[in-house]
Amino acid sequence: MAAHFEYMTTDGGAQLEPLISLLNGVQRKSDRPELWARIVTEMSPVLDGRCQIEAAVSSPNGDHLAVCVQTKNWFGLKTRQAGLLYAIRDQAAVGTIVLGKRDAEGWVLEKVF
Repeated sequence: MAAHFEYMTTDGGAQLEPLISLLNGVQRKSDRPELWARIVTEMSPVLDGRCQIEAAVSSPNGDHLAVCVQTKNWFGLKTRQAGLLYAIRDQAAVGTIVLGKRDAEGWVLEKVF
């Protein structure tokens, strides 16, 4: 997925800054809540657990939504955060979906889908 450089992190990695802020728990926006139920329905089988959207932020042009999903499995004992970009027009996740754990220093990648 192509993105303008001003929306990328500046720490040397090629990461979408709004999505990393959501995964780290720094940003808690709730853009486009009317789409959240559909996103959860689509992501639950992929992430293999109960899902709930923590936060979402719209792209500047409104075509995409960066989403942080909290997923619980192992009887609710194992909580992880997943990050994805959702194409509103296509009603589907685009690109890579990442899953990881949030700790004191921020979010840490564990798995890529």
